[in-house]
Amino acid sequence: MNKSMKLVLYRVLFIIILFLLLFTCYQNIELKKKEKHEYLFLGDSITDRYDLQSHFSNYPIINSGIGGNKTIDILENLDNRVFKYNPDKVILLIGINDFTHNEDVKYVYNNIDKIVTHIKKKFPKCEIYIESIYPINDSIPLSEGQPTVNDILTRVVEENKLIEAYCKKNNYTYIDVYSSLIDDNGKLKKRYTEDGIHLNEYGYKMTTYIIKKKVFY
Repeated sequence: MNKSMKLVLYRVLFIIILFLLLFTCYQNIELKKKEKHEYLFLGDSITDRYDLQSHFSNYPIINSGIGGNKTIDILENLDNRVFKYNPDKVILLIGINDFTHNEDVKYVYNNIDKIVTHIKKKFPKCEIYIESIYPINDSIPLSEGQPTVNDILTRVVEENKLIEAYCKKNNYTYIDVYSSLIDDNGKLKKRYTEDGIHLNEYGYKMTTYIIKKKVFY
């Protein structure tokens, strides 16, 4: 093999190797894209029952809601609920179960702060959206020893004011869903629920409309 042929062969081999390297890099980038869940909804049964794939069909979304969750449940399980998904945006809705179990406003506020602080520490560039805690109405099946509906609603109103101020102070986005769900008595509108706490499809349509304006537009 003469010198000219060797040079051609080396060039061909170089092109092949370069192509393989570029192809491998492309596959790795695409794999990371597939593993990326940009929008993560974090919460309790209200989130768990939310048909996110239907309401936000054009967006990469993960539903990390679990029924019955309180703030402490999320705080103690952030690895499985948030960190493993490596989200770009987290939309948090939590707190109503704390109040039905008679927790106070300061306790819930402190836990929400801890949840968000841990997420930001792990993912500094992650955008945080915190929803107002939703209202309830008299149809909710409360047991003996639980607070009254009015007592719970009083705590919800106070908590939402704290959350709004917290978001403003820390440059997070506050999503006021509460104001669009209440009736003239400050309770969850009957047309948005069957059991006094969980939303029906009409309720989720209203929620989706508000969230889209704050998060996706």
